[in-house]
Amino acid sequence: MINYLPKKILSEDDLAELDYMVHQIKVRMIIQVTYYGNNQYVQIEGIVSKLNLDTKMIQIVKTKLDLTNIINISF
Repeated sequence: MINYLPKKILSEDDLAELDYMVHQIKVRMIIQVTYYGNNQYVQIEGIVSKLNLDTKMIQIVKTKLDLTNIINISF
């Protein structure tokens, strides 16, 4: 049985911190991201291959993520 989790609503402070972290990311950096996908939270680590702030998309190796689904970033 799979436990589906609701998407967390981040506080203004959390959103500001995530925005700051996103703006520190550079292509070829190794980062760890926790994101919401398929009704669950997933954590991945890898090399950033693409980052587009206009379309709010980041690609870590071959995994494309919408920045609005990310709840945590570390590097």
